[in-house]
Amino acid sequence: MNIDLDKVAHAIRDVAATDIIPRWRNLAAGDISEKTGPQDLVTVADQAAEKALSAKLLSLYPNTVVVGEEGVEADPSKMDLFKQDKPIWVIDPIDGTMGFSQGEPEFDVMLALVQNGELLAGWIYAPVDDDLIMASKTTGAVRITKGGTPQKLPRLQFTSLKELSGILGNKLLSKEHRNFVKSQEMHFTKITSSVCAGHDYAMILRGEAQFAVFGKCMPWDHLPGLAMLSTLGFAYCKHDGSPYAAGDTDGGLIIAPNVQMLQDIRTIVMGVH
Repeated sequence: MNIDLDKVAHAIRDVAATDIIPRWRNLAAGDISEKTGPQDLVTVADQAAEKALSAKLLSLYPNTVVVGEEGVEADPSKMDLFKQDKPIWVIDPIDGTMGFSQGEPEFDVMLALVQNGELLAGWIYAPVDDDLIMASKTTGAVRITKGGTPQKLPRLQFTSLKELSGILGNKLLSKEHRNFVKSQEMHFTKITSSVCAGHDYAMILRGEAQFAVFGKCMPWDHLPGLAMLSTLGFAYCKHDGSPYAAGDTDGGLIIAPNVQMLQDIRTIVMGVH
């Protein structure tokens, strides 16, 4: 499938400018709702952005379907779309909704294109900073900062775990497991806590971190970043070492610069041999 990365990026920016930024720091109490609990929120901006971006993408590419975080919340059967053959747009309209609802700037629009389990392209856009990273198998990964020109992101080479900085997810990892991973920090440069998936993946793409351990692995949180990292040679798997597939929603996730380091990091952070 031929995709114009810039055309899709324009759609993302337009939705952010129209449906997200005007509501940032401007939400009324009734504009914020709980989904599964007080740490799992949705706002009118999430819903409006997903609806608007879905419409734009389906207009640009009619023979595709959409799996969005809020759409799945309303109709869980939409996850079955991962089993069919059409290209799928996987949308996280606002990653970091908690921070967004509190007026914090760390939130992102995330988008992936997947077909038959293959990650074709990904986009992560930070609206407050006007910072976009996008990639496909044919173009590689490109970053465009506010007022800047596109810069291709390099494929970095690492020879030792001590060169690596990691990100530790906050959700669905037990306190005991988080403490265990932190206790293994001596093997690496440092391990920091997750901000939100979009910002975490952007950090790795920019070379500010090199591996990550997540407990939560919903498709909209991870497929956009994985689509881009895979173009830079990164490898990933579930906590038990099995492959992470496009429609998976559990099993955790470990990401590393290459297959060998993935195996080594998994051995350390999961305490396996």
